[in-house]
Amino acid sequence: MSLTIKEVSEIYKLAAISADANEMEKMKAHIDALIPILDEMEKVDTEGVIPFFELSESLETVDFEPALSESSKDIIDAFTQKEDDYLVVKKVVDKGE
Repeated sequence: MSLTIKEVSEIYKLAAISADANEMEKMKAHIDALIPILDEMEKVDTEGVIPFFELSESLETVDFEPALSESSKDIIDAFTQKEDDYLVVKKVVDKGE
């Protein structure tokens, strides 16, 4: 399996990253090189292997409120639109509408 340039372009679009045709060709080559590795990994027998994906259960969490620097306060104060504890920014992702 190999990706098309159109598919690579869609990946860049979803990531909100711009790239020229040369950069997309390079990325396509990198992704195409990964696909056979992933195909080989799918062949590995994992029967009886216990999944280890819930790190949060074994880690101790600590709640803390980080201290804001003066420059952080200046940036927050510069925002004209705020909702609750969030700063409202211009939409940068196009959902293909």
